[in-house]
Amino acid sequence: MEPSEQVQGCLSEIADYVIARYESQQAQSFLTGADPWVIAQSKIDSAVVVTQEALVGINSKKVKVPNICDEFDVHYLDTYGMMRTLGARFA
Repeated sequence: MEPSEQVQGCLSEIADYVIARYESQQAQSFLTGADPWVIAQSKIDSAVVVTQEALVGINSKKVKVPNICDEFDVHYLDTYGMMRTLGARFA
């Protein structure tokens, strides 16, 4: 499935932000992975991103999914939060 024009536009905004905010090597590493696509698709679909990454301070040199989600108003949860939300139980 090809990403919609809306998703591609959102991805472009994410890429512009990451390139402007982070060092070149860190930005390139983040942008070559699936994370920016997942965030862009989630933004367009009003979906929730599930990640094991934690929100880091503004001075962090590494691009982290929760920070990008916050910047673009995308809701995110960690795996345990997702399981609680879904009411998962292990018997």
